[in-house]
Amino acid sequence: MSSKTVLWLALLFVIFGCLVLVPAGVAESTIHVGPGGTSGCAMGGCYLHNGEVNGFGNHIDLFQNSGGAPALDSPVWLIFAVPNDNGHSLSLGNMTAAYLNEAPGYASTPITFGFAGFQGLMGPGQNVYDFLGKDVNNSNSFTNYAAWDLAVNGITAQNFGIYVFTLDTGGFSGKDFLNMDIQGIPLGTFAVGWGQVVTVDQHGNRHVTQYGTPFTEAGLETQNQTPEPGTLILLGSGLLGVGTIPRRKLIR
Repeated sequence: MSSKTVLWLALLFVIFGCLVLVPAGVAESTIHVGPGGTSGCAMGGCYLHNGEVNGFGNHIDLFQNSGGAPALDSPVWLIFAVPNDNGHSLSLGNMTAAYLNEAPGYASTPITFGFAGFQGLMGPGQNVYDFLGKDVNNSNSFTNYAAWDLAVNGITAQNFGIYVFTLDTGGFSGKDFLNMDIQGIPLGTFAVGWGQVVTVDQHGNRHVTQYGTPFTEAGLETQNQTPEPGTLILLGSGLLGVGTIPRRKLIR
């Protein structure tokens, strides 16, 4: 085989490889965070301060803004970052219900949810998605969170406790909403979403496309929610459970 033929074969191999290989960890769609429902605010349109970040109270939503986005694999994550955390701020009792609202009619279907627990304390120089081992968007950083909490809520954050709730739905696709009823979320807590789609091509190559929330579309709690008496009981039992269960590492 001549050297010229070898060069041509090598060039064809490179071109073919570029066509079939899809890089993992590339976000193709934004998951907006809003105050619940299907309003313009829920779609990331009612910013709190400086044209960025949406507020939420006892209801929160994740909204897929791209009409062509595929259905994300289950589970989808709702991630909370709690300022000046002690590792015991949230439990399963902080979420009371979750629903999938599918476009175009937005009929509401209850879905199951879980609590993956406390994932550790995020400090200076770190960002949420990297902290969780996800390759999405580095704008949800300690620096941005601390600056915003100081400006909006007057909170000086030394750290942020990272907690993950899992939402068991495989049908969350473009223009759909996930709506959650929540309670007892501490003042100054940030919220973002995460999901992914895993595919295998005809050559057996595994491709992972991740979806996340930029800081400009994140949620921020500004109402200092107070749990109802029944919730306090749930939180108390949750704290006992957290104290006896070792920290689990989330799997990519």
